[in-house]
Amino acid sequence: MNDNITTYTALIAEDEPILAESLKKELAKAWPNLCVQSVVSNGTSALEHLQTNQTDVAFLDISMPGLTGLQVAESLSKERELNSHSPLPIIVFVTAYEEHAIDAFEIQALDYVRKPVTAERLTKTVDRIKEQLIQKNQIDLNEIAKQLDKTIRQVPNGQRPLTSIRAATGNTTHLISTEDIIYFEAADKYVNVVTHQGEAIIREPLKKLLTTLDSNQFQQIHRSYIVNMQYVISAEKLEDAKLLLNLKDCSEQLPVSRAYSHLFKPM
Repeated sequence: MNDNITTYTALIAEDEPILAESLKKELAKAWPNLCVQSVVSNGTSALEHLQTNQTDVAFLDISMPGLTGLQVAESLSKERELNSHSPLPIIVFVTAYEEHAIDAFEIQALDYVRKPVTAERLTKTVDRIKEQLIQKNQIDLNEIAKQLDKTIRQVPNGQRPLTSIRAATGNTTHLISTEDIIYFEAADKYVNVVTHQGEAIIREPLKKLLTTLDSNQFQQIHRSYIVNMQYVISAEKLEDAKLLLNLKDCSEQLPVSRAYSHLFKPM
């Protein structure tokens, strides 16, 4: 394959417009015959684009609204398990994390670029992508995304995941054990903490809250919900292929976004 005459396609998913434009400009310099099909600002739009367009390379911000870059990669991998003829794009993660946190995951075609993107680093990434495109190897995106997610979600300074949450009801602050929390629900500028006893609120973004919780116990199932998996009884499939979770000690049913539906396939 002659790279000089072959045009490849790419997607950029980055929620910071200035950084997205900077990456696009640097790519134009480092790889003139790469066609950027679209620039999106959230993971949900990125997944929709990749599901409906033949794309060779996807530059995914690790942390962005809707779905993280890791969740997009994991969803694509799960879909390919159902349809082996569906090709996977080469994934390049865009991250603000320190290099030592993800050095171990520079596996095969998987690569990352640090914010702000530098021409020198991007050139090395482009070279790796071109080689992978020629070889046409497939990598296990699902496994890599899980490993990378586990590494990034480690609490700083070696601290253990939270075992209790401080939340308020009116003027009273409660110390709530995470074992008693059924689910978290994002609502405007705060998050509802739902327990057996009722609800309380915390002023912490859902995305940041997720990084402090035990990933073996709590899973994000929707852009607005994190559920304690210990309380999940069943997943109810509706006619439109959507899923609703039935929870122990809770009458509320929680919606599951398509990107997280694979978590409940065996149920």
